[in-house]
Amino acid sequence: MKRTTKGIAIIALTLFLGLMFLATPMPPAVTAGRPLLVLLILLYWALYCPDQVGVATAWTIGLLTDFLYGIILGPYALGFALAVYVVVRLNARFKMFPLFQQSLFIGMLVGGVQLLVIAIGMASTHMDLPWNVLWSIPTSLLCWPLVMIILDSARGVFNQAE
Repeated sequence: MKRTTKGIAIIALTLFLGLMFLATPMPPAVTAGRPLLVLLILLYWALYCPDQVGVATAWTIGLLTDFLYGIILGPYALGFALAVYVVVRLNARFKMFPLFQQSLFIGMLVGGVQLLVIAIGMASTHMDLPWNVLWSIPTSLLCWPLVMIILDSARGVFNQAE
């Protein structure tokens, strides 16, 4: 995809909406199972527009995620950057996978990010962190096909406008 103002605006808007989903207050029972939508959006754009969304973008969005969660700055930034790096490196292989296998791979990436955040939090604050955040793994896994469909149509809109 070429670098266009409309394309960059759509990418920025979808990432902003993902962050707003993260910041939306929900009951504690629902919050634990909330998918990491902003990470799913990052992974999608890193997969299909790697020249616009890369590790630096993931690091920035991760820092914003850390800030929104109110935790020390860095765990989500590091996790998001590593996940995007893996997707960019395995770009061609990942696109060949059927959607079911892609979802499983995304679930593993989300799980890795969540475990990294838990490990850093436990090492830095010496407190128990809520392990219930691991419920975001299956919900993110299930949301990946929906994210693909929605963002494919958004990507199609700005590809037609060129």
